[in-house]
Amino acid sequence: QLIRNEKVGCSIHLSGTKIESPSLLWRGAFAQKGADVMRAIFGIVSLLIVLAIVGVLAKKQLGGTTSVAPGAAPAASPQQQSQQIQQQIQQTVEGTLQQARPMPEDAPK
Repeated sequence: QLIRNEKVGCSIHLSGTKIESPSLLWRGAFAQKGADVMRAIFGIVSLLIVLAIVGVLAKKQLGGTTSVAPGAAPAASPQQQSQQIQQQIQQTVEGTLQQARPMPEDAPK
């Protein structure tokens, strides 16, 4: 085969060159796109797994902060629970004030 370009004044001789079939070229293009799609799917699935783990850990952390104070009745109203907690604190403070403060022993001079 001979290809001529009249404007430039040159020609190209194509004998001996091998042209691959277009079907092979298309398969290679789709194979690359398929790899990109798989990479994107893998990335999304990985993000969802990480998000699920973070959600479970956050739920565990926040689950411990909603517990009722020890000694308070769970069926009591918030006002009653508040009064019980105040009484417990007052009793703890009074008990601490009643204890004798340990005196430091006399150091030899």
